[in-house]
Amino acid sequence: MVFGFRGKRDKSKRIKMVKVASTYCRQFILTLDDINGESKTVVEEELYNLTKPFTNGEVIMDRTMAIKKMWEIGGSGDWIFVIGKGHENYQDIFHLQTKNDIETIQYLIEWEKGEDR
Repeated sequence: MVFGFRGKRDKSKRIKMVKVASTYCRQFILTLDDINGESKTVVEEELYNLTKPFTNGEVIMDRTMAIKKMWEIGGSGDWIFVIGKGHENYQDIFHLQTKNDIETIQYLIEWEKGEDR
């Protein structure tokens, strides 16, 4: 599962969401969502602190690379959940030149076929 938290929203739910992800997912990655004016440094520190107690979680700030890593470690029969953005355009510029989660996944499908390597 790949997900993040929007800035300036209810922070009390975050640890609960991470606990659920850790319980039901073999692996989870916390990443950027819309930070809505919050400091990236503060958000990054919070994400690292949220994952510390869990051995199956990590932080990758670049959302496209977080999705790519989960794509690469997923195996046959695995489900990969990318939560949060969907068709909404990214507010940040990331490594893969895609505009949203759907484009990122479409890119990875083509990349896996060897058409964009």
